[in-house]
Amino acid sequence: MATARTALLSIYPRYATKILSGEKRLEFRKTWPSSGISSLVIYATSPVQRIVGIAQIRQVHRASPARLWELAKEKGGGVTRAALRTYFKGKSEGYAIEIDYVEPLSVPIDPDLLFPSFIAPQSFNYLTGSVLAKILDAKKRAPDCSKVIFVAGVHGVGKTSLCQAAAQARGIIHKSASELIREERASAIAVGTKAVRDIEGNQALLAKAIRRAVQAGKPLLIDGHFALLNGQGKPEALSASVFAELAIDAVILVRDRPSRIARRLAQRDHIATSTGEVTALQTPETNQAAKVCKELGLPLRRIQAFDASALGDALGVYLEA
Repeated sequence: MATARTALLSIYPRYATKILSGEKRLEFRKTWPSSGISSLVIYATSPVQRIVGIAQIRQVHRASPARLWELAKEKGGGVTRAALRTYFKGKSEGYAIEIDYVEPLSVPIDPDLLFPSFIAPQSFNYLTGSVLAKILDAKKRAPDCSKVIFVAGVHGVGKTSLCQAAAQARGIIHKSASELIREERASAIAVGTKAVRDIEGNQALLAKAIRRAVQAGKPLLIDGHFALLNGQGKPEALSASVFAELAIDAVILVRDRPSRIARRLAQRDHIATSTGEVTALQTPETNQAAKVCKELGLPLRRIQAFDASALGDALGVYLEA
């Protein structure tokens, strides 16, 4: 990365998050230096007040606000038309910094550790090579806190309660796959049923949600499935390509006797489910977990339902690897 023309840029946290996730590819400015800046160090302003990422600039566009809005629609501006119009009010032209590549920091950096008497720039400050070197060194030494562990198993096997307890004990983040999907699109889960509409589309939303979640700087524990009931209520295995998009680091598969799962579903959810129906879903769940992990080279550990000790042991291995 070039060090001669690097700028420290102050960005509101909501926009910094969009840049880090790839949703926002353009950063708008009323003024911008004529001399080239090749890279940006992103400082998220209050209440975050941390350096959160490093980005490479592809191109800087200088144009009228109307043209910049067209670019925003085309390339991903991450702002509304009204917000852009308000920002450029009274200006005949402005700038859109097009981001080529952004690398989020797994552990955001406190700028007070790098700068004497740090004051956030109103817009941007040039960074010297020595300061950028300190940022890159801090990034290199930061622990990998972005690991994603996928805990799989059929409905009723008890994986959610296992994950909740483990996350609380270890101080890590736990989300269910369906919860992450709902955060991206509330209508993803059919009301009143476990059947999921548009399975592949929902998995794309899940990948996007995971990228957002890992920005919190902690490992992420996700409970989900390798096979789901489709719109016709039939088991459908998810392909390896779907999981490749999720960028998970390891898989833990939770299993139980189908008869126990059926009883649990009846008691917990008041759903009359036969042992055969549970078997018909748990079998493809198990087989697909093994197949996907083999294809993607992911470690896979199988544990029994409600075995908190086994889950803790597996997490200890995966998170410290």
